[in-house]
Amino acid sequence: MNITLIATVLFACLVAAALLGRRVHRYLPEDHLSADSRDSVKLAMGLVATMTALVLGLLVSSAKDGYDTKRSEVIQMAAKVTFLDSPWSPPRSRSPAPFS
Repeated sequence: MNITLIATVLFACLVAAALLGRRVHRYLPEDHLSADSRDSVKLAMGLVATMTALVLGLLVSSAKDGYDTKRSEVIQMAAKVTFLDSPWSPPRSRSPAPFS
């Protein structure tokens, strides 16, 4: 799918959820609007944000480890090609077969 379409749909859903929240706010009983309820919601939002940050951190760390592994493999392969096949490297000697 097109990334612009996904972003537009996501933005529309977020705006719709915000507007729905403003509508529902009028019909909530007073005990749902108390300071204790707000503190509970803030605590839950903090927990969700912390878990999201943890998951994203682990995702970035995993991607960096994969990148570093592939990068070192490419560097080692380039070093082998460069140094083993260069005109300045000593000739490779063939070792005799053990049971000839």
